[in-house]
Amino acid sequence: MTLIIEVSGELEAALKAQAQEQGLSADGMARRVLAEALTPAVKREARATPELPILHLGNMGDLHRRDIYDDAR
Repeated sequence: MTLIIEVSGELEAALKAQAQEQGLSADGMARRVLAEALTPAVKREARATPELPILHLGNMGDLHRRDIYDDAR
């Protein structure tokens, strides 16, 4: 699959400079940058259900309406 992304000349120069510093081709550097940027998004999508907090309240015993509501007689 080929993806073409147009970038400004300034961004292209910065990408090439950073690639040369790390000994990579500009294409390899672009792949690395995109992979690092997209990794958190992929992890968020993989988690289907949100994590809910678990509250350990201990033993409560039987509850009556008067324990929950103020309108009990």
